[in-house]
Amino acid sequence: MRPRLLVALITAAAAAGVGIGAALALAHGRSAPVLPAAPALHAQATWPAGAKRAPDFRLRDQAGRTMTLSSERGHVVLLTFLDSHCKQECPIQGRLLASVQRRLGARIRAELAVVTINPWADTGRSARAFAAESHWRGSWHWLLGTPAQLRPVWANYAVGVRRTPSDINHTTVLYLIDPRGFQRAAYLVPFLPADVAADVRGLAAP
Repeated sequence: MRPRLLVALITAAAAAGVGIGAALALAHGRSAPVLPAAPALHAQATWPAGAKRAPDFRLRDQAGRTMTLSSERGHVVLLTFLDSHCKQECPIQGRLLASVQRRLGARIRAELAVVTINPWADTGRSARAFAAESHWRGSWHWLLGTPAQLRPVWANYAVGVRRTPSDINHTTVLYLIDPRGFQRAAYLVPFLPADVAADVRGLAAP
């Protein structure tokens, strides 16, 4: 792990109010990224093609439909973790994701999958309101569940979640999963939409 990447992960985790352990899990966990990867991606952490299978999950989205990550094979998946009631970092990331969608246009399909980090308050209605305020387009899923259902998903993706009386602090990260179901990139927030869109195009190319 390069020192600059480690410092960036720790700094971002601290800014999000999540313990440094969450950043170290991303940097040095059992699926530690390998740098560089091919094709060249613009993220803080990357994995070579076929090196790290994205852990599957089974959750219901904002419309009550069951979604599994494995069911999205054949498409690039943008996977992230948000709180629809958040008024700080999450709306910023929501708008960045909308910018990625606009840059991709209609010709390149990328599924946006958001796993809630607030199972105590997030609902289908609040998810739709967040998406509307962020100006999302195309296909997206806001995945809901109980804390018991969600904790393994958070852990599998090195997302630290800490509930306080006034807020929910969490690791802010965006993963790119390629059409074969492998993790390829992890971006800390804020990311550059142009970089993410370029990486999606590269992974979506036959």
